[in-house]
Amino acid sequence: MALSSPPDPKRKGSGCAISVAAVALAAVLLMVWAYVSVQNWINPPPPDVHKIATSADVAGADQTATVQLNNTLAEVHTTIPWIAAVGRSADDVCSTSDNIAFIGEKPKWSPVSCIRTTAWFGAFDGDLPQQLARINQALSKAGWMPQGTPMDQLFQIDQAHAATASPTPGRPRLAYAYGSYSNGGQVLNIEVTQLPGMPFSDIPQVRPTATLPAETPLNGPSTFDREHQSVSIASLTQKAGGGNRYIIGVELNSRYYTAPVPSTSAPAAPSQGTGYACRTGSACVGG
Repeated sequence: MALSSPPDPKRKGSGCAISVAAVALAAVLLMVWAYVSVQNWINPPPPDVHKIATSADVAGADQTATVQLNNTLAEVHTTIPWIAAVGRSADDVCSTSDNIAFIGEKPKWSPVSCIRTTAWFGAFDGDLPQQLARINQALSKAGWMPQGTPMDQLFQIDQAHAATASPTPGRPRLAYAYGSYSNGGQVLNIEVTQLPGMPFSDIPQVRPTATLPAETPLNGPSTFDREHQSVSIASLTQKAGGGNRYIIGVELNSRYYTAPVPSTSAPAAPSQGTGYACRTGSACVGG
């Protein structure tokens, strides 16, 4: 009868050490998982805007929207043919935004949506109040009705207020007019400025002194610029020539794509409105 050998103390100790190490590793992995889970709850990652913005679906929708916007602006120009075309701009952006409905609620990202904004610029001269009334009449005749007070009347109201205001030393007051017009499905934003003023100078695609490249790269994880074509006041002034004192900007935009809402994502983006704030994407065509 063979006798069994006694247990090896060294082997027993090694097994215990392995067990302790495994437990420790499991504990570390559990802590990492818990940390990542908490971080994803507090600050969930946004949708892959770059992937969606460069997809075939977005490219096709963008092409359709581009043709529609360009055709509409061309029709508007034929409505006011005495105004000389001096430039165009375009801004095409896909983006998402996070929002928290209630304190303590998990933040949610809105579905990625893409908006294209196109503007046409023209130059003209003459008596400005008369020119504004002429533009208003021509647009109305073509089916573009003013959204609220017509542009020529808004200008008169602003001029009356300006007459009672104190002038800013060293800063001449330039003539300025604005208005919104709709044909029932699209909204035009219009601004008229006296040179060297610039229509829509507070938005990215219009630069006071320089132009930007046609395309810009990713601006962070929640925004992607598909196209950026800007204009400068120098180029508009040069094309306007010495005989024109005023520049008109006619802007139109389209929310041409909204990504499908996954079951775990935020509800759809807010519905579109109407009016002059269209350049922010709140009143857009094709939504």
